[in-house]
Amino acid sequence: MPMMDSVTRLVRMASARFRVTHQCINTNLFHCCIQKSGSQWIKQILRDPVVFRFSGMPLHDLRKNFIKPGQYDQLRHCPPARRIISPFYVAYGDFESLSKPDAYKAFWVMRDPRDVVCSKYYSVRYSHPTNNPGLSRLRSRLENSSKENGLMHFISALGRRESPQLRCLRSWIDRDPDPRVLSFRYEDLVGQDHLMTFNKLFEHLDILIPESDLRKLLKRYSFEALSGRKRGEVDHKSHYRKGVVGDWHNHFSELHRKAFKESTGTLLVDLGYESNSNW
Repeated sequence: MPMMDSVTRLVRMASARFRVTHQCINTNLFHCCIQKSGSQWIKQILRDPVVFRFSGMPLHDLRKNFIKPGQYDQLRHCPPARRIISPFYVAYGDFESLSKPDAYKAFWVMRDPRDVVCSKYYSVRYSHPTNNPGLSRLRSRLENSSKENGLMHFISALGRRESPQLRCLRSWIDRDPDPRVLSFRYEDLVGQDHLMTFNKLFEHLDILIPESDLRKLLKRYSFEALSGRKRGEVDHKSHYRKGVVGDWHNHFSELHRKAFKESTGTLLVDLGYESNSNW
């Protein structure tokens, strides 16, 4: 985030702190998800001063936080009270076993795994910081390979030995019903009815934002506002690359489709993205 944007956000947050209009009844709120499901975008929304004003709860960023089923050293203890935890890349079993206050709410965001594959390819290939040797080596490998082979790498990785992301997705499908936890699709959060979807989300969390303020909030974090481009206009080197759902249609060949089905089995049907395997 540019320095001026950071200062502006802090000034707005400080101003909002003195005019909180609603205190959320929950001790903690949890934003659970997988990588490449709009997690950083949602985090920006949740840390906005408007959300603070109508909840009284600042955001707690876990930072070094990856899906590692059974290995969450940074959360062996209950997180700080009166905080929104975002993003939390976590399998449901680990979330369920986490020490939590009695009064909490959570939401889980999933995304079509085919679009996750495409997003990961373009992120690693072009835009993600190469801040570790493994990622740097993978980028070099992708730079010296075709897009077709690069996509195939991520398709294979998704299904390899029940990868953490695949295990994470399946764990939230199979969970027992719990009124404290709601599931959302990334596609609905950015779709035509996104206002209604976010209204449902914030009502669930007891963040009571008036509709006029919610409209302004979502406009502030729209693809157009964040990228400076119209939705669908591509910049491969931007974190906000294209801003459309279903982009996998433009990249998957028949070989990719076949490999994806072999890697993930009935996952798309189980998630509700397809009614059968004939896609």
